[in-house]
Amino acid sequence: MTDASPTLAQPIVSTEMARAFVPFSIEVGQDWASFQSEMVGLFTDAKDVLEATKFALGSGTNEPFGVITGATTVFTASNTNSLFVADLYGVHNALGPRFRANASWTLNNAVADRIRQLSTAGGADLWAQNLRLRTAAPGLPMTDGRTGADLLGHPAYEASAQSGTFTTGQLIAVCGDFRYFQIADRVGMNVEVVPTLFGAAQGNLPTGQRGLSLGGGLAARCSTPTHSER
Repeated sequence: MTDASPTLAQPIVSTEMARAFVPFSIEVGQDWASFQSEMVGLFTDAKDVLEATKFALGSGTNEPFGVITGATTVFTASNTNSLFVADLYGVHNALGPRFRANASWTLNNAVADRIRQLSTAGGADLWAQNLRLRTAAPGLPMTDGRTGADLLGHPAYEASAQSGTFTTGQLIAVCGDFRYFQIADRVGMNVEVVPTLFGAAQGNLPTGQRGLSLGGGLAARCSTPTHSER
C-alpha cells in the first residue's frame, strides 16, 4: 500500500461591493410619485448588466472572477477569423468526460447565429429543439415554460458579455459543468433612501436634495477548468 491521501485546499471566494447613487431634489420626490420605483427599476437593470459582464469577464481583482478569465483549457479554432463545424466538436471533445453529463454552453448570440449559418456544413444539425437560446442562468430551469436550444446535446445559454468577434485571441464560447463555477451573493442588493444631502459649497448645510443609494456584495470564482474556443 502507498499513501494516497488527497491534497486539500480551502477555496476562497472574495466578495466585492457594487454601488450606485442617485441624488434628486426634494421637489422631484414630491412631484413624481413613482420616482423611487422607476430608479429601482434602473438599478435592477444596471445590476443585471454588471453581473452579466463581470461573471463572464471579471478580472478577480476588486471584482468577480469571470468564467472567461478562468478558462484554463482553450481550444483554438482552425482559422483565426472564421468558424467551422469541426471547431464546435473540438471544443466539445476538449471537455473532460466527467464534466459532460452536466455540461452547458454559454455564447454570444452573434456566435449562435454564425453556427446556425453553417447549415450547408451540418451546422443546423448541431442544434436540437428550437434555435432560441435560453436566457436563464446556467443550471437553472427555464422560467417561462418554453424550451430553448441544445447544442450538441447540451443546453445553450446566451451570454451577451462574451465576445461575438471572430478574430485572433477571442474566446467566443464556453462548454463546461457550471456547478463548478461558484457565484456568491453575500447580502443581495439593497436600495436605501438618504433623506438629506449636505454640501461643502453650502457650508455643509442641506442642499435641498435627497439620495437613493444602492449597494450589495457579489462574487464569482471558477473552481475547475472550463473550455472555450477562439
